[in-house]
Amino acid sequence: MNNVMHSMWGWSLRHSPLLAIWRYCRGLFQPNRDAFLLLEQASLPNPVDGVIRTTISRTKLWRDEREQIARELIAHAHDALDAGRTDSDIVELFGDPRRVARLLRRSMKRKRPLHWQLYRVSKRTATGMLFVLMLFYVAVVVRFYTGEPEVKVDYGAMIDARNEEYSEDQKSWSTLVACGVQWSLIESQLLKQQEQRAKLESTDLEYTRDTGVRLFPSIEPGHPDYQDFVEAVGEYSDRLEELRVAAALPIVGLPVGYERITEELDGRRYTTGLIPARPEDFKERSLVDVQLIHLGYMRRLAHVLIFDSRLAAREGDADRACEDLIAALGIGRQARTDPYLIMNFVGISIHQMVVNEFATHAREFPGLYRADHLKRLAHTHARLSQVPDFTLEMEKMYFQDLLQRAFSDDGSGGGRITPEAIQQYGGIASFDDVGPASITEVAILDPKLRSASIPMSLVFSNTREQEQVIFNRFMDQSNLVLEHGVQWISLQDQTSKIVEKERVRSQEMVMRFSFADLFAPELNRAFESWFQYQQSIGAFSVMIAIEAYRLEHGELPKELGALCPVYMPEVPLDFMDPGADIKYRVDGDRYVIYSIGSDGNDDDGNQPILPPRTFTRHLERDFVRRYPQAVSPMTNEPIFESSGKPKLADPQGPDGDWILIDTRPSPDRAGAS
Repeated sequence: MNNVMHSMWGWSLRHSPLLAIWRYCRGLFQPNRDAFLLLEQASLPNPVDGVIRTTISRTKLWRDEREQIARELIAHAHDALDAGRTDSDIVELFGDPRRVARLLRRSMKRKRPLHWQLYRVSKRTATGMLFVLMLFYVAVVVRFYTGEPEVKVDYGAMIDARNEEYSEDQKSWSTLVACGVQWSLIESQLLKQQEQRAKLESTDLEYTRDTGVRLFPSIEPGHPDYQDFVEAVGEYSDRLEELRVAAALPIVGLPVGYERITEELDGRRYTTGLIPARPEDFKERSLVDVQLIHLGYMRRLAHVLIFDSRLAAREGDADRACEDLIAALGIGRQARTDPYLIMNFVGISIHQMVVNEFATHAREFPGLYRADHLKRLAHTHARLSQVPDFTLEMEKMYFQDLLQRAFSDDGSGGGRITPEAIQQYGGIASFDDVGPASITEVAILDPKLRSASIPMSLVFSNTREQEQVIFNRFMDQSNLVLEHGVQWISLQDQTSKIVEKERVRSQEMVMRFSFADLFAPELNRAFESWFQYQQSIGAFSVMIAIEAYRLEHGELPKELGALCPVYMPEVPLDFMDPGADIKYRVDGDRYVIYSIGSDGNDDDGNQPILPPRTFTRHLERDFVRRYPQAVSPMTNEPIFESSGKPKLADPQGPDGDWILIDTRPSPDRAGAS
């Protein structure tokens, strides 16, 4: 029993994991220890001992394998010595230690276990694959950095060509900029006055009360800054007259340019002009870099006109109030003559401000306007219909210009992404107050890893042809919506989901760039704004006609049909109620013009009552909720009619109407914003 226990203890000790680890570590640091110990015990002649030691060291085998080789070589050496060979003969018989070590290493490795053989094969395979990947990566890097875009088309010159048929005295941009700079100086002075007043009153200007600059032009007489603005606008009257003249001109006519002219005025820098683009500038500067120096000024000048119109209405000066509204409409019309999408947004916004202000005048100053005022407003409003409808030509220019700067050109519409695409993508995907951000601010990887991964965009990103296909598909769907009307708007929503997949894919792979998906959000917003704008135009036409009817008959029309054809050719359609006219309700001597809203039901001119703190506003004017596309319950795919029109599902809007114009006392909402 004791012998058995002693054997078991000896076996477990020899095979214990700790002892095995110790042997392994000892083998790593002293791989020749056991083999050299055998050589010392063999007492071979020094030349023979030296060649065997050298051979064993060069085999680079495991410790026990070196011990085994040492035993074999010692045995051969003893056999040679017993046969009467000399030391030099034995050394010569051994041959070159390097060659012998190599042969012995190959022989011993063939005898190793299967698991080691599998490990060896997998290691060699992984090394080979890594080598192939390295070669592939080097090839991709070379191909990526040798690709160059070819900028051939000057789209800026195409935009400039639209202005060439007009003379300089038919363009308003220089007056808009001059008036805008002057008003900016006045606003700066007013803000300083308000800050000084806040210090004297020991109040926090930012949080204690809203400043007049922030509330302008809707600032009311009870506000502490109101009188300051009244005086400021009064001093600005000469500029207002210039502005009224400029607003009647055909176009803005701002030339294409990439560099602003700035001047320091009253301690701040203001944009006072623009350096027109030179013939070769387009090769270095894209359409994204075009400076719209009048953009901010136009909206702020419209605010001044609206405010002055309100002052004139309070003073009973209908002529001046009418002139201001006409001038604001003119600025909005000019903004929409510019081909840029953002300028269309500005024009639509200004027009809506005029609609809201005219509704305010009708509510707070009834009987202010005479027939000639209404006629002039109607004629000015009619000029809006002469402005070309919303098109996608400018967005196509933007995209084509982007492609020629980001991709190479193989001459047949194809090409691969180039290093220049990095800055182009970053410039469009991320804008801050200073200007376009680089792709390093868009990507989220570590800078070193990002630099190494960017060339792989050549593999993961779309080709030029694929980008064009995605964009064309989106444009085709968009053109169908514009051609057939608001009931097709769900096509735009479906296309957005397709493009959204591209965007998600781009975000998941930082080294990937997809340009077509950058245009979807702005265009979706543009379609909603465009249809809402058209509905607003119709409501404004109805309002002018109603006021003209009341002025002549002394009462409101009982129905809108009474306005045709004397006061307006026909009643505008309600975009939320296919085939039906816009809605109208009389409430004593006041009235409301409305659409049935996105729920598809006439709620008698009552707007939705939404829960408190509802983050999504104006759901009643959401056309996608009014005309959602039906989907198959089996495949969840959209359904189309035989004509290609989207099959519509039930409306999904809130219960209530879309109030367009409300002249009733203290309305919950006067007009649409």
